[in-house]
Amino acid sequence: VASKLLSESTPDKISGLRGDSPNKLLYSLFNDAGEEPKPEPEEPEQPQDPKPEEPRPEEPLPEEPKPEEPAPEEPLPEEPKEPELPEEPMPEEPELPEEPEEPALPEPIVETYEGIIKQWKFKKIAKYKSGPGVHEGVFTGPKDADIDLYFLKRERRSWKILASSFEEGSDEYIAHELTKKRGKYLWMAVSFQGKGRYELTVSKYEPMPEDVKW
Repeated sequence: VASKLLSESTPDKISGLRGDSPNKLLYSLFNDAGEEPKPEPEEPEQPQDPKPEEPRPEEPLPEEPKPEEPAPEEPLPEEPKEPELPEEPMPEEPELPEEPEEPALPEPIVETYEGIIKQWKFKKIAKYKSGPGVHEGVFTGPKDADIDLYFLKRERRSWKILASSFEEGSDEYIAHELTKKRGKYLWMAVSFQGKGRYELTVSKYEPMPEDVKW
């Protein structure tokens, strides 16, 4: 006990002692036989059922940075509008003078002559008196014939050829303008080949007005 007290005691734990008494406290367990009781065997700890680990909350994914909205464009300054020019009045088109109506032409005098023409002989077809104007003759002869047509005027004791037509075949045409006041005129034909019936249509036009040309 003395050795335990010196080596294992705890000093200054007891109060109310005399001054010459050592102040040491020694605690020890002894059984009835004076022996230290053996420590009871510790019961083995029963393994505890492992608690199921609570699922850890998923860490939220980092938010993707939102694209910065572009700053609104500043409106461009409006261009100054050009002043509207006053509409110039369209010049009125001058009215064109009305074209003068063509003067009505006088109706011609039409005469038709028919007969038979022989080869190598001159045939006097029509003879008449007439004043100034235009005389037109259309001659139609037999087929396969070659005929020439003449328009003549009487001068003193002979006839003067004013116009002639020498087309191939038997179809001939003459138009001639007379300027003198009055005279005698003759239509005549000659056949250089063939013979047969013919027809001559003569149209006599009065003088044209001065502002109308034939």
